[in-house]
Amino acid sequence: MRILGIDPGEDVGFSLLDTDLGREESWQVNIKDRESPHLYVYHKLEVARPDVIACEDFYHIPRYMKLSMITAELIGVVKLYGQQRDIEVAMQNRGMKTGWPAVKIKMLGLWQPGEDKTDAMDALRHRLVYQEKHDMIDWTKLKP
Repeated sequence: MRILGIDPGEDVGFSLLDTDLGREESWQVNIKDRESPHLYVYHKLEVARPDVIACEDFYHIPRYMKLSMITAELIGVVKLYGQQRDIEVAMQNRGMKTGWPAVKIKMLGLWQPGEDKTDAMDALRHRLVYQEKHDMIDWTKLKP
């Protein structure tokens, strides 16, 4: 099973777990200056080939109006991808990821520090929320 977490915005965070191969990776991409950001994200979804997507939902924040619009548009891209392939797109509110602070992610050995990883770690949090809800976390991997 391939589970993809997404944190949409000008910097799009992705976090992919392939349970069959036992591999996981998290990364982020700035799409602000891309000619076709929607197609770019769609292509990333095609390459990732997820069986399920956990994506942060859209919430209007007036002071971030420009950022909010691209976020809403990218969520539309994610939902379209899911509908076309008949896969689950689990929308999550921003607050759900707070149950996964850095210290908890570090205990799983998945933390990637740095400003250039902020959105990747938020995507990871959304993926972990989905996994926890569906009892898919190996708690034996916790490191003190």
